[in-house]
Order: sequence, then C-alpha cells, then structure tokens
Amino acid sequence: MDKFYYELTVKPDSYYELFLDLVVNLVDEAIEELDETIIIRSEDNLENIEAGVKSFKDELSKAFCTEVVCKITLEQKENQD
Repeated sequence: MDKFYYELTVKPDSYYELFLDLVVNLVDEAIEELDETIIIRSEDNLENIEAGVKSFKDELSKAFCTEVVCKITLEQKENQD
C-alpha cells in the first residue's frame, strides 16, 4: 500500500450530469457522489484528470456563453490504516 493517495473533488454549480459523464469516461477508478460533488481517489496522480475537467469547464462556458462555475480541488492525502 502506498503511503499517500490523491483525491480530486469536482463540484459544479450547474451541468452536474455533464461533468459526471466526463469523469466516468476519463477515470478507471471508483467514483463517489456526495451532495452534488464528484470524488475520485487514486494512488496515481490525478493532475491530468484535473486539467481535463478544467478544460471541459472552459469549453462549456464558451458553448453556453455564460461562466460555468465549478470548484475543482486536488489533494494528496496520507493513507491511514
């Protein structure tokens, strides 16, 4: 077991289903949904997924001609036995 894992949280203010669809297609890990927040945990760094979600948010903003707000947080956490 690795000493650390990564946790990416995605909390969009709108278009939740579109963000969920994106994450499901990008990630091979289990996904947790809690209070309109998508949570991904992995022993692999999730920086590429984070970048993809940010890019998707920007493209949605352009497509809908409005600012799409989405809080995206990537943290490295210590595994606890």
